[in-house]
Amino acid sequence: MYIEKARGAHTALYKGTSIDSRILHLADPDALTFLQPSHGIVILEIGTHWCVQCRLMRPFIEKTALEFTGSMLIADVNADDASLTMKHFGVDSFPQLLFFEDGQYRKRECGFRDYPSFRQPMLDSLDARIQPNCQTPN
Repeated sequence: MYIEKARGAHTALYKGTSIDSRILHLADPDALTFLQPSHGIVILEIGTHWCVQCRLMRPFIEKTALEFTGSMLIADVNADDASLTMKHFGVDSFPQLLFFEDGQYRKRECGFRDYPSFRQPMLDSLDARIQPNCQTPN
């Protein structure tokens, strides 16, 4: 592992990873190793190049990565090259967004959605992080 400064954002990189814009591209087995507490909020997008919904959602991921730089880390995995990650998280459809906080899996969002619907779970993750003492409704 080494640290690389990527267009103003410090990101931990592993062998087999690359940075495009502010999105960290991961490959097996590094995707599983990467999700550790030191990274705070991490959104992991799992998709493929042949998935139409994944391609339609890509501009949303890029826009969100720019908007939330410094607040959360956006990473992606190409499902065609990530059988370990797919099996570990039980991914069987695309696209999927997996949400992690301090290395712990929190939730997932499946399928294509419009930009406001895509962005809302990110805002919710930040709100929960900012207000850790808020009560959860029963």
